[in-house]
Amino acid sequence: MHCSVVVPFHNEALNLTKLIEILCGQSAANLKVEFIFVDDHSTDNWEELITEIKVPADFRFLKNKGRGKKQALQTAFSQCDGEIIATLDADCSVGPDWIVEMTAAFADPSLMLHLGPVRYSAHPSWWNRFYTLDFLALMIATEASVLLHRPTMANAANFFFRRDVLSSMNDAQWRNDLESGDDVFLLHSVVESYGPEAIRFNAHEAAIIETQPPNSLGTFLRQRLRWGSKGKHYKDTNAIGLSWMVFLTNISLLLVLAVNLQLALLMWILKILADYILLSLAVRRYGRKDALSVFIPQVLLYPWYLSSIAVASQMFSPSWKHRRAD
Repeated sequence: MHCSVVVPFHNEALNLTKLIEILCGQSAANLKVEFIFVDDHSTDNWEELITEIKVPADFRFLKNKGRGKKQALQTAFSQCDGEIIATLDADCSVGPDWIVEMTAAFADPSLMLHLGPVRYSAHPSWWNRFYTLDFLALMIATEASVLLHRPTMANAANFFFRRDVLSSMNDAQWRNDLESGDDVFLLHSVVESYGPEAIRFNAHEAAIIETQPPNSLGTFLRQRLRWGSKGKHYKDTNAIGLSWMVFLTNISLLLVLAVNLQLALLMWILKILADYILLSLAVRRYGRKDALSVFIPQVLLYPWYLSSIAVASQMFSPSWKHRRAD
């Protein structure tokens, strides 16, 4: 089996050197692996740093033929030799058996897309635990949706698929008019072309990767705005339905507060219990049990910020790495 790992990046010089070192330590077993890095018009000194380290021959560096993350990925996809393609973010860290763990399932010819967990790296700050708990909720929801054969979400930081999937996608499915959303739109394309059973989620410890958490509240909110802004372009009924269900559930909690305090209290208690069960499972399954220490403030703040993000994301579309596609 041949696997191509694609890493798009913009101004990630320091992270690149760390990631290359980590990827050099990957166990390969019977795999043939190539690593393709795509520079999306960086302005830092990444090329200078790369020349100072010994990069193996199976590492290739390309220039984005377009602009933005999605076009960087498509630049790499056109150059991939592997029958399996993986996408990875430049600020991530992976375990030594990550590729072997994620590609092994492709021995089943019916598998077209394999998703893996992503978690934020640990940091003692209160805000890091807040971001982590929010992120792990998305992970457990992603896994649950795949298990229920209603896949709606994905994260391109840990995303493996057969190369054949690309040939089944047209421009309308790629949504090349949008800078990001490559992972979710590809997921929806697989559901449409091959069915939800062609998608699996791997929750094994060896499949988990770590990424850097948002470095500020502003970065966190911009990221969530960018993710939310893709929702208005969805065609998948499961994704649309889930988005509306989550929004209406949380906005109703706020509206009832102004109408009936007793009913609002009952609704909040039920939501807190449901969220605690879900998030307790998430922190045990993907690690970071420390994040549960901010559960109460997180669950109280969540309806306010989610409802605000849902509305604002329909009016604003923050770009990847603070850049917009030309």
